[in-house]
Amino acid sequence: MTLSKRSFSRFNSFQHDVARAKAHRWRCRSGARYLYVCEDGLVHWCSQQRGYPGIPLEQYTPEMRHRQFYTEKYCAPLCTVSCVQQVGMLDNWRAPQTLKPVPVTPPAAQPELVQIGPARGDS
Repeated sequence: MTLSKRSFSRFNSFQHDVARAKAHRWRCRSGARYLYVCEDGLVHWCSQQRGYPGIPLEQYTPEMRHRQFYTEKYCAPLCTVSCVQQVGMLDNWRAPQTLKPVPVTPPAAQPELVQIGPARGDS
């Protein structure tokens, strides 16, 4: 037995919501399960939400990624990125998003070693 288009479409209700300009309730895991790294090497939630958190990839910590997994995204109800919503279908049944977005600051950079005095070999 195969699924007809009508049977499969019940799993894609977000497509119907997008077509009708309706909000769709789902759990977006951008910034955690997937993220977008722009040409400048900055991490963003996704390709449609550039600028947040907008920090260098090498400064994006596992703690930041963990927080984003549980953060409710303000843009999710009207998201039109189909592949992201398809992947997120299973997340609708697990791990509620109880956090609100907050400004993310990168960890303090490690100080560079500074040489004091003449360089070796200089006299």
